[in-house]
Amino acid sequence: MKKKIKVKFLGFYQDFLPDDNVFINILKNRYDVELSDSPDYLFFSPLADYFQYAHYDCIRIMISGEPFSADWNSADYSIDFDSYTFGDRHIRYPLYLYQWQTQGPYFPRTALTSEQADDIIHSKTNFCNFIYGHQTISGMREKIYHSISKYKHVDSLGQYLNNMPNGETATFSGNNANKQDYLKRYKFTISSESMSQPGFTTEKIIDAFNAYSIPIYWGNPDIATEFNPSAFINLNDFSTLEDGLHRLQEIDNSPHLYKQMLLASEFVDPNYPEKKYKELTDFLYHIFDQDKESAFRRNRHYICHFYNVMFQYMSLHFRNPFLKLFYLIYYHATKGHRT
Repeated sequence: MKKKIKVKFLGFYQDFLPDDNVFINILKNRYDVELSDSPDYLFFSPLADYFQYAHYDCIRIMISGEPFSADWNSADYSIDFDSYTFGDRHIRYPLYLYQWQTQGPYFPRTALTSEQADDIIHSKTNFCNFIYGHQTISGMREKIYHSISKYKHVDSLGQYLNNMPNGETATFSGNNANKQDYLKRYKFTISSESMSQPGFTTEKIIDAFNAYSIPIYWGNPDIATEFNPSAFINLNDFSTLEDGLHRLQEIDNSPHLYKQMLLASEFVDPNYPEKKYKELTDFLYHIFDQDKESAFRRNRHYICHFYNVMFQYMSLHFRNPFLKLFYLIYYHATKGHRT
């Protein structure tokens, strides 16, 4: 008879399915899982429903695909992009490994034969794309776009900086998602993170890989420890954008170099996603195999108790629409002073 566990997911993105995602499906293989508003285990994202997790006096597991590191006074365990060890409380499992997955590990793109690579090259009707929904504080994503545009026209198909004659827009998610259909047309894809932080890697690079479009990547300075540097243009490797552009021009004008990049494997270790999935499975089973009281890790007493009460109070502020509007106005008014 399977152990029964009550879980809740809080603060995740709009298309996230609480009853069908990689985390709950791992648990279903071993436990009798019930989604509950009175959970024994809370999976929470810190990026929405701000501080609402503080109202749940249960085992808390933070999941963050964005550059937000764990607060160990609030979370018992964390699944995020950081690369460090903290006892049995932390695992690196970046967003690109699970955002579009519900069952099993992320599967790397299929290796091509020489003939298949030739067919893909002949199908590329466009040069380069830029598909994003918003600006960045760092401004690097925009600099890459404008720099490459000086060499050749770049199609901007997102809501941000859209330059399509008829306002044509690629959609990222939902039932009408068509981003991948667009990416397949392009030789290159600008795959830039919003910021550069060690370990922070989202879906942008694998979206390009899956479309057999060469990623032009900027972001995680350690990206080449996981993804094969022979398969993409890593702007982190160049001292200036101009140097990176020269490399892009070289590849663009050499069918041989371009084909070699298409033929290269996506990961340094082709088994990396499968290994990480096994690591995630073991991490979750370790948490849930314990009895509930033994699974707690955060301090719930003395000053940490008042710390949690403070977050409960703050959560009420963010539920107030007028105060939330004030915070948003303040955020955008001061963004020029943040780096």
